[in-house]
Amino acid sequence: MFKISLMHDIVKGMAFLHSTDLHSHGSLKSSNCVVDSRFVLKVTDFGLHQLRRSTEDADIESYAYWQSKLFLVVKSFLRYYNGKLYL
Repeated sequence: MFKISLMHDIVKGMAFLHSTDLHSHGSLKSSNCVVDSRFVLKVTDFGLHQLRRSTEDADIESYAYWQSKLFLVVKSFLRYYNGKLYL
């Protein structure tokens, strides 16, 4: 019953967001769902994807550069690492 109540709270939160000017959450995941002291689930961090999108568009070349450098570092690290690594 508790899980159903949490799912119902998520549905109510998404229905509310879809009825506003935001129209979507953009990044719904478990870390963006918090439970208050009355065991009511609250959806957080909505609308932030729109703010991030405007800054990411300006820095897309820089982002691609650093992402490729990170890939090379991780790839060279994994070559010498014997065991399981969870990224």
